[in-house]
Amino acid sequence: DYINQVSRNYSLHVSQNLFDGLMRLSNYARVKLVSKRTEQEERRVRLDTAEAVQREYFRLIRIRSDIRTFAASIERLSTQKEAAQAFYRLEMAPRLTVLQVETALAQAVQRLSRAKSDEQVQLTKLNALLGQSAPPKYDFAGELGQYPQVLALDFDDCVRQAQNQLPEVVIAR
Repeated sequence: DYINQVSRNYSLHVSQNLFDGLMRLSNYARVKLVSKRTEQEERRVRLDTAEAVQREYFRLIRIRSDIRTFAASIERLSTQKEAAQAFYRLEMAPRLTVLQVETALAQAVQRLSRAKSDEQVQLTKLNALLGQSAPPKYDFAGELGQYPQVLALDFDDCVRQAQNQLPEVVIAR
């Protein structure tokens, strides 16, 4: 049909690598690197979680230490208040002294209340980090004095060890 003159072209391109060993070796090396990277990222997440648990645990211990300090302060201030009131009744001290002790006692009670609230927050954070539900299964005990405050390594050794073991550094390599 000379009027429409429709023509079509088809092309087909077929290729076959004669030697695809290097491509397979490259893919294998890439998969191996991705696997190592995934392992290091998992290690980093585990280390971050452990560090968060330790940080919150030590905050809890510090708050409990503060609670004991505030409770002792309240006892001491209560005794001082009674003494100041006795001196005031005997007219040996001004009323200002009694008011100052009462103010200090009220502030100590407020700090104790805030510390107890902070303790509950820390317990909730710790249980959340450990994946525990509302009734906690763990009783966190300990004192700050039980933990050593002197490092066995000097600063340069700590930096060297950290640089060699940081997951981010291993991933970057």
